[in-house]
Amino acid sequence: MPNYGDPKYWDKRYTKNAGTMFDWLEDYESLKPLFKQFLPDKALRIIIIGCGNAPLSEDMYDDGYHNILNVDISSVVIKQMIERNSALRPKLAYEVMDVTDMSALDSNSFDVAIDKSTIDALLCGDNAHLMVAKMTKEIQRILKKGTGLYIAISYGKPESREHHFEQPHLSF
Repeated sequence: MPNYGDPKYWDKRYTKNAGTMFDWLEDYESLKPLFKQFLPDKALRIIIIGCGNAPLSEDMYDDGYHNILNVDISSVVIKQMIERNSALRPKLAYEVMDVTDMSALDSNSFDVAIDKSTIDALLCGDNAHLMVAKMTKEIQRILKKGTGLYIAISYGKPESREHHFEQPHLSF
């Protein structure tokens, strides 16, 4: 099984599949009713954790969410997505970032964090539980205290994921 926590794996994969898009799990159309309910204010500051080359943020942007930062550990995919979107969606931001250390981002600065299968990828990597704990701690840190919303969309069943959000170092 590939080590989905390794940036070299992703750089190689995105280089090999340049020019294609891949959407893990749900697409925007299937998530739109939930976003309409929980994210009615399209001015919210949103971060997409481990964005890859899924069209989620593009579709959100086209629907009026213009304050989105996409982060991914792969410099290859970030470069591809910047090239793909800079002319059509100039406010859509991308940064190379390890989600287990987002120290470049201010604490209490995001309204919403969307994790669409990044937890799944980390759980298939080295030191899986530690990496997920570091990621969730960072997500909690960058979300606005008391009002920030963490949306985790996972392939795993809730009973196999919920304990990651109930750790003593977290207050989700």
